[in-house]
Amino acid sequence: MTFENEVELREKLKRMGLDPEVVDALEYGCYIYDGNRFRKLSKAEWVAYENPEYGVVSGAGCAVAAKVMGNSNAELHTDQYKCRNKFGTPTGKGYAFEDLNNGAFRKAGYKVDSSVGKTCIKGGADAIVTDKEGNSIEVQYKCYANPVQAAKDIAEMKGYPGQQIWINPESAEGVKVKLKQMEAKGEVPEETAGRVFNSPITLEKSEKVAVPFTKEGLLFDAGTALKTGIVVAIVVGGIAFVINAKKEGRINKKVAKKTATWGLGLGALAFLVHIGINQLKRI
Repeated sequence: MTFENEVELREKLKRMGLDPEVVDALEYGCYIYDGNRFRKLSKAEWVAYENPEYGVVSGAGCAVAAKVMGNSNAELHTDQYKCRNKFGTPTGKGYAFEDLNNGAFRKAGYKVDSSVGKTCIKGGADAIVTDKEGNSIEVQYKCYANPVQAAKDIAEMKGYPGQQIWINPESAEGVKVKLKQMEAKGEVPEETAGRVFNSPITLEKSEKVAVPFTKEGLLFDAGTALKTGIVVAIVVGGIAFVINAKKEGRINKKVAKKTATWGLGLGALAFLVHIGINQLKRI
């Protein structure tokens, strides 16, 4: 009941046979009449009552967002970014280095299976990378400030036989030199140094991605969350379009506006929530 429709509405309710005293006692606001009495509704209740599709669209958006977030995060090591070793030294940069390299391979058109890196098999590959022709290689990632220590750790694993070893560019050449020396002494298999490759991912970038609220980390998470936002926008927009087109009986500007509002709105929200969740995992 509003100021504009007060007189007309009161008269209509009285003509319907409702108690005039009850009708005259109504104040401005939203009501629902169940056949026996009037019950006042809050604005939120009225919106939900008049637009039952809101619950459907919101529920679908949440379900899709949760599914896509889960699948995307399953390919990452975000939960380990805040890890430390027994000496209390942060080790998250190594996990960030893995994720950044896997992302670089995917952008280059390779298929990457990063699940093998989560099996915790000592000496096992961190990822399996497959090219467009179906040829696969096992990859080991190493991110070190000290190339000598990196070479020693590689030697402990007998040179990671059969695997390509990708090292951050600050240490890669030093690792190759040290491994060649170790090959000459028989400390690692021959050609171990030949399986070492310069990664495009730096130690500095890996360190920054591994900690919360850095530009590098936010951009990395934004890249991960982009898929979530797009999928939610498409699914929610599609559901909103069907519901509102059916409700209106035709496709008009109102239908288009609601489709865009719901799709883009929930898509953007899912995008930001995904970024926030992944940032909080680093704390």
